[in-house]
Amino acid sequence: MVRTCAYGIAIVALLLASATPATALPWGVKAGVSLAGQDLGEYGPEVDGRTGLHAGVYVVAVQRGRFALLVEASYVQKGMKSTDYVSDPDEPNISEVEFDNRVDYISVPVLAEFSLSDGDIAPYVAGGIRCDFLLGYDSEWLIQYQYEDLSSLDFGYDIAAGIRTGSVLFEARYSGAFGESFSESGEAVTITNSAVLLSVGTRF
Repeated sequence: MVRTCAYGIAIVALLLASATPATALPWGVKAGVSLAGQDLGEYGPEVDGRTGLHAGVYVVAVQRGRFALLVEASYVQKGMKSTDYVSDPDEPNISEVEFDNRVDYISVPVLAEFSLSDGDIAPYVAGGIRCDFLLGYDSEWLIQYQYEDLSSLDFGYDIAAGIRTGSVLFEARYSGAFGESFSESGEAVTITNSAVLLSVGTRF
């Protein structure tokens, strides 16, 4: 998995390096909402989705008619919300408490994009591979012990659809994973990330 991700990034670097110095590559920014979730496996507890943020930049490395190759780098919040019962040492009652479990990544997808129109309002579709680099996490629930051993690299795919009008774009994207971010022998819980990203952006 690491080797494949490294090969993909190396290919992108070569494409960027092949651009002549006099050519300014089109670039832009995207930001929005990350509707994230985590599958804790067959024997893990049920958890809820988490709403977070994402923001980043992208470069149009190749443009050939309606086809484009994009390279992105974004900060993305993933994770989930969980509910557990906690006892108060000063009270006989047991209360239900919601825990916000956030995992932070730098996400680097390489996407092939195809515009469905040449007009001022142009719908498009895109898809490609993605490498997520773990930045850290924030959790006070029991899952924090699994978070300590999360893989530093998560490899997955992105599928997107959007619409561009002038320099402004609106996009919805599904970010899936090819494997588990946490899986250890003897552990009942595994962790697999996913997210739906809703974005507003612009291109310069």
